[in-house]
Amino acid sequence: MIRTERITPMNIATTRSIAAVAVPVPSVARIAAQIAGLWAFAAAGSWLASAFHLPIPGNVIGMCALFAALMTGAIKSEWLELGGGVLTKHLAFFFVPLTVGLMGFGTLFEHAGIAIVVTLLVSAALGLVAAGHTTQLLAKARK
Repeated sequence: MIRTERITPMNIATTRSIAAVAVPVPSVARIAAQIAGLWAFAAAGSWLASAFHLPIPGNVIGMCALFAALMTGAIKSEWLELGGGVLTKHLAFFFVPLTVGLMGFGTLFEHAGIAIVVTLLVSAALGLVAAGHTTQLLAKARK
């Protein structure tokens, strides 16, 4: 049974903060360590891309390395679940700098805005179709 307590002016001073109840300190440390681990893969991929002058973005190399580590069992998915969950939960926040940065490209969108939008829509549709077909193939392979 879940115990609930009504917060009134009389007991508000004795009530612990919601943040302290929701996320214990060891979990915060574990989340920070997991995010640091994910960042390490991204940083290593960026370093590899620049050190070897690779035409592939460093974050893609880092994601592929992380995928390989997860698939081989070198890293267990449980080691990254909390940190990855926090990043996914707040994913929209990470698009704010991108959106602000796009404001400086007004003249580009005036001249090539329609082509950019069409390209984005077509590439998104192709990505969805490819992901759908891949999922269907993997689902058939498991049966």
